[in-house]
Amino acid sequence: MAGITDLQQLLRSMEPTALEVEYVFVAVDEDRAREPTYSAMVREDEGTSLVMRRRDADAAGLHHDHLLVPVERTDDALEALQRLGHTT
Repeated sequence: MAGITDLQQLLRSMEPTALEVEYVFVAVDEDRAREPTYSAMVREDEGTSLVMRRRDADAAGLHHDHLLVPVERTDDALEALQRLGHTT
């Protein structure tokens, strides 16, 4: 199955929703990059970061200092995404 490659079509067709789960970025050493509960991994020259559910990061004792979207700004983020989809 091919994904949408046209940015305008992608923006018009998205239907953003807020999840009840909080996600966080955690910086990890390469040996911790095998955490079984991460949703995404980013490898850069500076190091490796995982995107994880906050509760899983806490349970694993992994430090995090910011969320993907601050919880109190969830509605603002959704509105911005919806506006973006309607302006194309």
